[in-house]
Formats: sequence, C-alpha cells, structure tokens
Amino acid sequence: MSDETTEEAGAPKDVEAVYKRRWPADTDPTTLAGQQASIEGAVAAAGLTPVHESAAARTFREGMASLIADYERAHQAEIREGNGNGDYLDFVRSIAIGYEGTADDPKARHFLLDDLAESLSLSDIRALRVAGEAAVAATPRVIQDDAKRGTKPKRIADEVGLSLSRVYQILRDE
Repeated sequence: MSDETTEEAGAPKDVEAVYKRRWPADTDPTTLAGQQASIEGAVAAAGLTPVHESAAARTFREGMASLIADYERAHQAEIREGNGNGDYLDFVRSIAIGYEGTADDPKARHFLLDDLAESLSLSDIRALRVAGEAAVAATPRVIQDDAKRGTKPKRIADEVGLSLSRVYQILRDE
C-alpha cells in the first residue's frame, strides 16, 4: 500500500472517517412538526439547502405539508370517533412524544404547538386536561400495583417519568 491511503478504508490519510450511530426507529419524530424539523435539520446538516427557493418549489412544499396535516387530522378524528384502527391513547402518546422530543428545539416546539392548536378543539383540550388530572391522581395506585406485580422501582420511575426517590416515597406511603 502506498503512503497515500490507509489500509482499512482505502481513503487518503488526510480524510477522516466519521462514524455515526443510527437512532432506533422508536425515537423518530411522530408529529408533523417534529418530522418537518428533523428533515430541515438533516438537509441543512448535509448542506443541501437551496440559496433561493423557487415559487414552484415553495408552493409544492407547502401543498404537501398541508395534505399531510389534513390526512393526520382526519385520521386522528376517525380514531377519536372509534372508527379508526388504533388505540385511543395513540393520539395522546403522539402528543407526549412530540412535546418531550422538542424540549431542546424551540422552533420545533413552536411548530408542534401550532399543529396542536389547529387540530384540537376546546372540548379536546378540556378532555386532555381532565384526563391528565385523573392520570396524576391514579399514578400512586398504578405504581403500587406494578410494584406488587414485581416491577422494579427503577423501571417504574423510567416508564412513568418520575424520579426514583418519588417512586420510593409513593411505595413507602402505601
């Protein structure tokens, strides 16, 4: 082999290979806003952003985003009405995943909240708020039941999103 290439990769010595670990599929964004932010970030990171976007490209992009958003709203409405093919909590989980996933990205969080504002009615918001209060009230009972079935406190804390000390406190208060 010549001095110009490395034996492992066959690349010039002055080229440094960068290895990236692939993310598990379950951590991919599930909301429209999260997906848009992810795609925009990947395109920008690859240096593929156009300097000037043509009017036709902008119209196409906006039209596609609108069609996808309309489809997602219709699909979620079907699920809420009971005609869909999904768990009733899928919509709530998608909101939670999207919200947690945008904690470090204000722009993506803004898109997510805009999308939620467009897709949720006042009665939807009330239902989510009351369900959230019910979940908070039921949390100690669920934690105690899972602990009785043998689930370790660390796993309970990870799944519920509470600190380990809070889980132990709930178990002590039993």
